[in-house]
Amino acid sequence: MKKITPYILVVSVWGFPFFSFSQVKSDLFRHNLKGKVHTTLESEYSPAGNLNKLNKENLKHREFIEYNEQGYIIQMKEYDSKNMLITTRKIILDKDEKRIVAFDYNLNNQIKSIDSFKYDLNGNRIEDLIYNPNYTLVKKMISRYDSNGVVIETCIYNSYNNLVDGYKFRIGNSGEPTKADYFNKDSIVVGTNTYQYYDFDKEGNSQKNVTYYTGFIDIISTTKIEYY
Repeated sequence: MKKITPYILVVSVWGFPFFSFSQVKSDLFRHNLKGKVHTTLESEYSPAGNLNKLNKENLKHREFIEYNEQGYIIQMKEYDSKNMLITTRKIILDKDEKRIVAFDYNLNNQIKSIDSFKYDLNGNRIEDLIYNPNYTLVKKMISRYDSNGVVIETCIYNSYNNLVDGYKFRIGNSGEPTKADYFNKDSIVVGTNTYQYYDFDKEGNSQKNVTYYTGFIDIISTTKIEYY
């Protein structure tokens, strides 16, 4: 089964946008972050079932995100298990803070991939299209939302518009994902992740998230947050 952390929806998806008539949900809202967040640094570990194994030997990757004062992402950086920078994402926003397009660059400052986005009339980002540097389509992600604007399902399709896989999320009272059912290309659920949150700061943001699979600890993510 593929594993997913609650923040993965931030990272990997892109298409050509059309304009909506209502305010686009901020990225802080999408990530269920509270307060005037400036940056986050999320470190993901494979702890081999031990809550305390947060060391470099178990580090999988890190992700740095910078938000503007309106709560929209303006830059992301991804680091590998050796803490080496591998991808920098630069995001272009329109005058209404809507994410128009994003470019991923490698260490040589060459474009690796391109994302573009479509929105519905409620300001929800419903379609992300991912392209190669020559603008040939690689895949797309379709997102569904509940009445509060929280993502409850994501589906990945290949360039031929065939379903690859997806997740259905169960949402807690505070808007955070509590479970994610993973389904395959035949829409059959083949596994479930469960999320628990710890170490809340003064703004009410969790600084530690534990992902369980079949009752066992699978991934631990820690988040360092800086505020404006």
